[in-house]
Amino acid sequence: MKYSIFINGGFVGIPREYEGTVQLDEEFSKELIQALKKKVPLSNEIRDGFTYHIKIEDEEQEYKAVFDDKNLPEPVLKMIRKITDS
Repeated sequence: MKYSIFINGGFVGIPREYEGTVQLDEEFSKELIQALKKKVPLSNEIRDGFTYHIKIEDEEQEYKAVFDDKNLPEPVLKMIRKITDS
C-alpha cells in the first residue's frame, strides 16, 4: 500500500512528511480504509495540536482524509506509528 502523510501544527510548527509503501495485513487495511472514508469535522478546540493529511493508494483506489489530534482514528494512528518507528 502506498502512503503519503503530512503532519503540521504543534507547538513549534515544524511540518513532517512521510511517503513510501507499507505492508499491512488485509484486516488492518480494511479498518484503515473504513477510518479514512468517515468524514469528521476538524476541531478548533486544540490550540497547539497537529493536523494529519493522509493519502493511501490501495491498487486502483485512492483515499484521502484530514484529521486532528482530537479525532484521529486508532487505525490511522497505528499506521503512523508503524511508519515512524521503522
